[in-house]
Amino acid sequence: MPRALFEAFVLYLSHADIDNDDLARNLQSIQAPELKNTAMTLAQKLHQEGRQEGRQEGRQEGLKEGRVSALRENLLDTLKLRFGNIPVGLAELVGDLSDEDKLRSLLHSAIRCSSLEEFSEGL
Repeated sequence: MPRALFEAFVLYLSHADIDNDDLARNLQSIQAPELKNTAMTLAQKLHQEGRQEGRQEGRQEGLKEGRVSALRENLLDTLKLRFGNIPVGLAELVGDLSDEDKLRSLLHSAIRCSSLEEFSEGL
């Protein structure tokens, strides 16, 4: 198989819906001397791309978790400042929320509502 065709095929596979780590392991097992160097280089490239994608996804997830945590904390702080002690059940409900838009909406509600009961109705 010509090297250029082999490279094109492997690059195509790397963008297909398959596990790049498995593809990289299979490339490392190629024995044909004329393709072994190309396979190893492509395997290393795929492995590097996979690690970078994983890091990026991890960063994005961490940032989202941080935003959600901050919104929960701001919501509970706002409720405490405005209405004093928060019932444990309400605090637990807020602690279980993970939707940023919902938390942001509740924070706005906590700022505008006139009582804790009125706020609770919006949950």
